[in-house]
Amino acid sequence: MDGPGRATLVIASDLPGARVTAVDLIWSEGAIYIRGFSAGLRAWRRLLRPRGVMVITEATWFTHSPSGPARRFWADACPAMTDVGACRRSALEEGYEVIATYRLPDEDWWREYYSPLTARLDALGSVEDGVLADVVAEERREIDLRRDHGDEYGYTGFVMCRTD
Repeated sequence: MDGPGRATLVIASDLPGARVTAVDLIWSEGAIYIRGFSAGLRAWRRLLRPRGVMVITEATWFTHSPSGPARRFWADACPAMTDVGACRRSALEEGYEVIATYRLPDEDWWREYYSPLTARLDALGSVEDGVLADVVAEERREIDLRRDHGDEYGYTGFVMCRTD
């Protein structure tokens, strides 16, 4: 969102006893890839006040030599995927200080996404419909990829602030 804060001013005037605190924070989990890491940082920078904070997660390589199956999958899913060091350099170039990085734990992938997805796919049973069968097969390939090559990639969280 962007603007001069008119809605906040209206709320503050309509609630005279309320205390309004403006917090300049952008929080984005797993979405910056839509614009691209550098382009997203560049576009969102203007939304932050000087020293405003941004917390984002981005798919990153955890190895410099990913396996063929992992490389092929991510070439389709996130072609510009790179490693933490390259993301840090991009952040610096776009006017951010990286305060901290953190790797999302593997158990989060399983607890929050792959285990429920596996249960849902299992509940579907045998699927004969061509399109649905293709989707189910692709989801199962992704689950297998995570199980077999999950140490090669994942999401990294970046905590950063504008440098001006």
